[in-house]
Amino acid sequence: MKPPQERICARCEKIFFIQSWKPNIYCSRDCNKNTLENKDAFLKKIEKRVSVLPNGCIEWLGFCNTYGRLQFNGKVDNATRVFWTLKVGSIPDGMYVCHKCDNPKCVNVDHLFLGTPLDNNLDAVKKGRVKGKITEKEAKEIKSSKKNVATLVKEYGLSRSSIYRIKEGSSWRHI
Repeated sequence: MKPPQERICARCEKIFFIQSWKPNIYCSRDCNKNTLENKDAFLKKIEKRVSVLPNGCIEWLGFCNTYGRLQFNGKVDNATRVFWTLKVGSIPDGMYVCHKCDNPKCVNVDHLFLGTPLDNNLDAVKKGRVKGKITEKEAKEIKSSKKNVATLVKEYGLSRSSIYRIKEGSSWRHI
């Protein structure tokens, strides 16, 4: 077994010792935390997990569930929110980080903008990602339809929950 190696912590610059097989650059878990206080080191680390596309999108290659996800400030958050916070600044309460490019994995701050939930919904409707309101005639067709919910979702561009609410009468009650 090799003797421990002396290192200098990348964050607090304390001297610490490691085993040769352990490539730590931090002296402790506290110094290794992904926080705003450790912004430059954290950005350097996470920028290795992206890919630049020809259209200018910078796609997050780490864990994704539609949107990129990573741990930051002690909690798991959307990669877009983390990149915005690190490169632009804080996000006011109640605001979303929205995509101009409609690529949910994109973390390029030039492709992002802050907006309210309403702004985000209006943007989705404007770009054709979500169908706007349905007509009363369409609601009646949905309510009386014998088709399965998945088919109605595709036909009308609504969510499953919207279809269920129309069918059970909790929305469009007057029809």
